Amino acid sequence: MSRYLGGLITKDESLAIPSDNYQDTSAPGVWTLEEAQMLAKQGLWPTPGNVNPSDRGIFMAGITTTGSYPNADRMDFVSISSTGNATNFGDYSNFASYIATASSTTRGIGAGGKLQASGNLNVISYVTIASAGNATDFGDLQRAKQRLGGGSNATVGVFYGGYDSSGLNEIDKITIASTGNATDFNDMLTERYSHATFSSSTRGISFGGYDEDSTQLLDQIEFSVFASSGSATDFGNLTAATGLTTGLSSATRGVIVGGQTSGGKTDTMEYVTMASAGNATDFGNLAASTNQQGATSNATRGLIGGGDTGSIINVLQYITIASTGNTTDFGDLTAVRKGLGALSGAHGGLQ
Repeated sequence: MSRYLGGLITKDESLAIPSDNYQDTSAPGVWTLEEAQMLAKQGLWPTPGNVNPSDRGIFMAGITTTGSYPNADRMDFVSISSTGNATNFGDYSNFASYIATASSTTRGIGAGGKLQASGNLNVISYVTIASAGNATDFGDLQRAKQRLGGGSNATVGVFYGGYDSSGLNEIDKITIASTGNATDFNDMLTERYSHATFSSSTRGISFGGYDEDSTQLLDQIEFSVFASSGSATDFGNLTAATGLTTGLSSATRGVIVGGQTSGGKTDTMEYVTMASAGNATDFGNLAASTNQQGATSNATRGLIGGGDTGSIINVLQYITIASTGNTTDFGDLTAVRKGLGALSGAHGGLQ
């Protein structure tokens, strides 16, 4: 009887050899010291604390007390595929709220936002997702604004609409791998703010928010194509007009999470199939009616953090994107926050 790597009696070494050196990688069997050292040199031995960056979710900035920003430069991170409380990642570049986010597999972007004291930001900042640390300057948006939406694929980040002294319909574009100022991409169908977005690898999809002219809540969903500089196109409608909402996605499905309706805060989640235009469908419910939360995903699991239920909260909750249903408790952020941004290195736009 033959003995193979890991002390397993098998000719299929893939059943024993780990695929990488992240802490949640399996290395079954009984290993000799020589085998462990050999695999460590190849970057294949599981290492405690070595978290897969593609599974890392980061929550950025946000209001921590009504009218005050004591932790508004804070960034937290978690491993999305597990559960547990968040850990401090570093400091954001400003005490800010209502930023937009975008990310590639390696770099996370925060853009715009409302300053702690007064006024809006045009600053774009970035972090390296795999290594905790403070945010670094990336460049500037076309103008200072808050309450804008953000989306991305592996190459480009786009920032939709927003609010300066009025609502905006402009879309800014950056190349995530190279720092620099944003350029004009195209226009949204409606001047809107306090809306939300999610992405597939080809499309950025925006939904809800407030209309600049009437200040009324919107139920429209629209999309733009990352490879095209043409204006946005109608996609469909939400089940109800909703603002102060957020979104997350797998490669195929986008989920709209909570927000503010004409009847008040909502616990509703709904979804669309991003490749085919159409109206949103019921997905399930949050643990409580909540607006102004942040959300991201690892393309399989969606993660929702913080928000305002009547009180600002630090709750993290998750869903399985492929199967409809209510949220499950995940853990807590390091501080209560609303109006925060969230991103990951494995969201639906990167699949």
